[in-house]
Amino acid sequence: MQEQQYDIVTAMIEQARALLGADALPDTMASELEARLRLEWGGQAVYVKKVAIDVEARRQAIRARYDMTNRRELQAEFGISRGQFYKDLRSADDAAGVSSFRRKETRHRVTSGLDT
Repeated sequence: MQEQQYDIVTAMIEQARALLGADALPDTMASELEARLRLEWGGQAVYVKKVAIDVEARRQAIRARYDMTNRRELQAEFGISRGQFYKDLRSADDAAGVSSFRRKETRHRVTSGLDT
């Protein structure tokens, strides 16, 4: 039995036709769209997000609700990893002008020991 290969361009055109109706996307237009998509994106590894999300809204929600004890609960609710959680938290803080995390460059202050 031969395994069927899934072609995302064909799937996108089929979904557009199913949603809009075949009359809205005639064969000639569908062929032109397919040619343009293949020319533009052919051969590339493309990441398709599972859901369309408003990243800024997620960051603000995390910042508003984070109480230093509920990281795992927020990660589960938003479906993000630990690293993404802290990245979002840091980005929300940066946008708000809040400095809740020490940056690498400010962790170790080197002084000469000489007061002038």
